[in-house]
Amino acid sequence: CSSLGLWSDTVECVESSPSVYSFHNSQIDKSTVAFVVFASTDIWSYAAPALLLNTHYAEMHGYKINFLSEDSASDFFPEDRRWNKIAAVLDAFDPQDGWARDAKLLVAMDADLIIMDSKFAIEAVA
Repeated sequence: CSSLGLWSDTVECVESSPSVYSFHNSQIDKSTVAFVVFASTDIWSYAAPALLLNTHYAEMHGYKINFLSEDSASDFFPEDRRWNKIAAVLDAFDPQDGWARDAKLLVAMDADLIIMDSKFAIEAVA
């Protein structure tokens, strides 16, 4: 992965990298794993690559993933939107209408985090 020019090169590099995780915890069903990411519109320019690659990762594993912004979720603390992911987690687990209310594992990720090991099963560390 020495020269990454196109997005397809990046995805191919990530998928071809050897996994350092060869264990799997079968106690958690993949369909009960969910990711939530809060990205305010002012950081989309550098969050977009992570959103793309992490969506690909989630789809490969059958995980739910939900990207939120101040336009689609609670703008809990507009002065410092990093705190909005806390509200996003609480909203996700709302017992009445939370989109992840049936999840056994909810991962709140920073908007610019990229999971580089596409073979890594997040439930293996739960």
